[in-house]
Amino acid sequence: MNQRKNFGRMMLLLCALFLGNMTFAQESMRADEIGNKWASYTTLEGLNVSLKKEKVDVGAPDAFTYGMLRFENTTSNDITVEFFFELQYENGCVGCGNVEEYRKVVTIPAGSTLEGDASFEQPELTFLINNPYTTDLGAFQSLKAGQLIIK
Repeated sequence: MNQRKNFGRMMLLLCALFLGNMTFAQESMRADEIGNKWASYTTLEGLNVSLKKEKVDVGAPDAFTYGMLRFENTTSNDITVEFFFELQYENGCVGCGNVEEYRKVVTIPAGSTLEGDASFEQPELTFLINNPYTTDLGAFQSLKAGQLIIK
């Protein structure tokens, strides 16, 4: 009887570890996984988070690359999410350390979707990935949510 109880606890622990890893598997994305079409990043309490990257003409001779966020609220209540992302480059990280500068808050109405775009009408839904005139960071490697919480 005691062996059966221990076996059950061990199986529960293994399942929790396995499912826990799956839950957090999309908390980071490699640069090559982020394309010009929406890619699912994570789902959290009725909020689907997707992202894509886009070259944007900001008036300089070379286009800048921006990340665009899409928040889809699948619930019947408004959702407020607080977040920031850490962008890892070959020679450093942007958004790591002093995170207050990168922290954003957005409210998504019930049953609706908010998307970042090149108009920057909702600047909290965009983030700079590559400024072609700043080369000291090196190539963009990956992105991860430093914080993504529903308030």
